[in-house]
Amino acid sequence: MKRFNCAADFACFASLKKLSLKRALAESVHFETDSGLPLVITSPTPGVFRLQFAHTEESLDDLIVQQEAEPITVESFSGGFLLKTFFTELRLSTKPLQMALTHRMRLRLSSVGGTAASCSLPTVGFHPPTKSWAVSFALGDEPVYGLGQAGKGLNRKGQQVDSDLPFCWSPQGWGVMILSAPGNVRHHVMRDIISSDHYLLHAQTKGLDLFLFAGTPAEMINAFTNLTGKPNVPPMWSLGTWIGQAPEADSHQILISAHNLRAQGISADVIAAYSSRPLSMKSRMSFESQADDFAESKKMLTKLQEMHWHFSATEHVFIRENSPAFEEMAAKGWLLKNAQGKAASVACEGDLFGVVDFTHPEAFNFWRDRHEPFFKEGVDAFNTAMTLPEALDLYAYDGSRGARLDCLWSLLFNRAVFEATQKFHGEGIDKRALVVGKGQFWGSQCYPLQYSGQTVSKWEQLTSAVYTAQSLGAIAQPCYSAFVGDNAHQQIEDTEFYVRAVAASVFFSHLGFANVGEHGFLAYEPEIQTTIKKWLKFRYRLIPYILGALEESSRNGLPVVRSMALAFPEDKFAHTQELQYLFGPALLVAPIVEPGGKRQVYFPKGERWYDLATGVKYEGGTLYEFEKPLDGAPVFGREGYILCLGPEAQSTFEINTIRPITEAWLFGLPAVDPCVTAVKVKVMQMQGNAYIKGLEGTKILAAGGYEVSRRGAEVKIVKKR
Repeated sequence: MKRFNCAADFACFASLKKLSLKRALAESVHFETDSGLPLVITSPTPGVFRLQFAHTEESLDDLIVQQEAEPITVESFSGGFLLKTFFTELRLSTKPLQMALTHRMRLRLSSVGGTAASCSLPTVGFHPPTKSWAVSFALGDEPVYGLGQAGKGLNRKGQQVDSDLPFCWSPQGWGVMILSAPGNVRHHVMRDIISSDHYLLHAQTKGLDLFLFAGTPAEMINAFTNLTGKPNVPPMWSLGTWIGQAPEADSHQILISAHNLRAQGISADVIAAYSSRPLSMKSRMSFESQADDFAESKKMLTKLQEMHWHFSATEHVFIRENSPAFEEMAAKGWLLKNAQGKAASVACEGDLFGVVDFTHPEAFNFWRDRHEPFFKEGVDAFNTAMTLPEALDLYAYDGSRGARLDCLWSLLFNRAVFEATQKFHGEGIDKRALVVGKGQFWGSQCYPLQYSGQTVSKWEQLTSAVYTAQSLGAIAQPCYSAFVGDNAHQQIEDTEFYVRAVAASVFFSHLGFANVGEHGFLAYEPEIQTTIKKWLKFRYRLIPYILGALEESSRNGLPVVRSMALAFPEDKFAHTQELQYLFGPALLVAPIVEPGGKRQVYFPKGERWYDLATGVKYEGGTLYEFEKPLDGAPVFGREGYILCLGPEAQSTFEINTIRPITEAWLFGLPAVDPCVTAVKVKVMQMQGNAYIKGLEGTKILAAGGYEVSRRGAEVKIVKKR
């Protein structure tokens, strides 16, 4: 992608200045620009305008799952046009072209304007030699979030970002997305490239597909997932502890590790194999396995199931070139091709492989169904972290190549494995499908768990994990997981760090350990092991709440880990507190990321908060410093909310999936139905009291000076006299 390094560079872009209205339909408005380029404007979902300049055959329309448009009207005025849909308006002024986005009668986003500092920045400009587009907007002092994974800081102000998922938003109430293939969009929010009050997008595409969002951050996340797909809900067992295995671990070593963990009373559910060795995945997917391979893996998986373990295997999607499968699939056109129309060869780990062409319907179905023998043996999920090799000119069955193929291949690969899992395991709270992917491609949020690939073995990595969890949430990734431990499976000597990292990971959607045996926490002194076990037991108590948050995510797109800007857009000071977050709707979490146990916490204004450990209430809009012991953490309940907890358990096999909750913690007078899976709990307020239905047989603990009384199935919460 050609780099334009200063504002003056964009003077070479042909700025669009005039628009002429060609026709207005019920759901689309068609213009022509002064340069003869067509512009079609639609509203694909409430609060969103889609502007398609020079729509081409390379469009990525098939990545947009919601194709039905909202009604849209257009009015002409002297010097431009006004487009309206529900509460959102887009004003297009001409001579030169300017845009102004209004939502609920408030200006949210506008073009740069005609100031001297911005004269070289086009509102919308095209550069034919590089097939590039530039779009610029004026910014105030608001922060900008999104654009993918960030391990240091959430606010994108002052950055230049090349994003594979170019969607961003501001608490000011606007969002921007360009539908493009990976690596084709650069976001300039840098003071040394353009002035700090501008935001410039540079897209190297034949046609520009621009989306403008308006609303609260939560509304824009919902709209984004309306367009690109809602997340599926992962199974309950995936919320238990994951235990990573060394790449060289064989079946015997895995079984020893699994047995020792159960004998030690560690709360855990999943054995995660990072290599394909235990199941001979490379050879088996290429039909090269011997009977002994099947017998060994079947024996291991049967024993793991007997100990109530789930197993996640690593997918190997390349087909060895000299294998029978390669010849068969190449003959049927099921492999990606080179420029000569033959099955392409990809170098990987010292060998040559073909790559499955998932755009071919028969190849997609074939690969999906190839997973059934593994599921029958006892595999529960697959790691789909493989991506297409870079710098190869590959051609797909449907005509895709280059950046478009990069988009579609990752999406279809994950979809094939997800559908395979879904087809075999079916539905149900503990049978839902799961893939363990790695990447931020269009629609990736639909197939959790997309994990970061991070391991946490020192303080700065823990800080990075807290940033990363929130940055992925800003682009609607519902889940996040980092593995505590060292990738090289070396002992971490800093036990304070290790315990703090475990405590922080308890409050992510998923958690895991890179190693737990002779170089993991089982090698620590008994007191440290006891503290870690305590945290893992509390993690299992949180599972009904976390799963409830993920079920909400499947409806509204909100992630489990929510930054202060996402959760409290009106509180500007809260936005600066980037190392604390809302965990689900009810818990404020401020992980301790430095030695010593001290942590400053800001309580967002307009709310009251209760310390989970002490029950002490704190007013919103205040800043406090806490010092927590090694078995404590700064976690606070939100007033008006209920935290529904399950039992302590060694695995999710011990959790009743029909009635998973055993205890409810009330933070003040309940006002909101609790976030919880499987159980319907309803809250109603009347005459200063609260009435709850659905907590039969559940122990209730109330904070904030309230007391609990029961009458049949109804619970009454009143202020203590």
